[in-house]
Amino acid sequence: MATKEKVTEMTVEQEKKEMEKAEEARVLAAQAVAENSEELEDEELLEEDDDLDADLGDLEDTGIVVSREKFVATNKKTKYWGYFVSGTVRKKAVKVSLNAPDIGGYDVLDIVFDGAKTVPLYRSPFEVKDNDGKVTASGYRYYAVSRDDEGMLYTAQVKPSRKSDQALLEMMIKAQLKLAEKQAEGGGSDVSAG
Repeated sequence: MATKEKVTEMTVEQEKKEMEKAEEARVLAAQAVAENSEELEDEELLEEDDDLDADLGDLEDTGIVVSREKFVATNKKTKYWGYFVSGTVRKKAVKVSLNAPDIGGYDVLDIVFDGAKTVPLYRSPFEVKDNDGKVTASGYRYYAVSRDDEGMLYTAQVKPSRKSDQALLEMMIKAQLKLAEKQAEGGGSDVSAG
């Protein structure tokens, strides 16, 4: 009888640990989403992408591509897509992790990629103003973009995972745009991204 109680106690303890791990994973995921959105104002989070024209409107091609790769979750049973941009800045290899702005955004990304391994990265400037019209925040929104065979445009917003990813991404974009400008003028550079 004592052995049966110990087995039951061990099973309950194991289930409790598994529940704690699941809760910890949920909390970490929630923290990641919170970190991704901490720089955005509440009104910015509520804005829709309806103002994007079918011809890309004010979206700027960064010359960089968003890639995706499968990774296995810690439970070693579930696979997820991870999104990133990789390249070099000042001869240093860098990899920038990207996230969807919310959980549903990953479904949108899957539609945009439609089985592809890479899609172009575009960006669009934004400003947030207070009630007096003073700019309180500005920056860029980033979009993974693709078209289907009929020319229909698909976009999914992506966000750098961390502040360091934001800084690296802007360095990569500036380097890529500068490289494209030099190439258009007939010159070259040792800085590349993508």
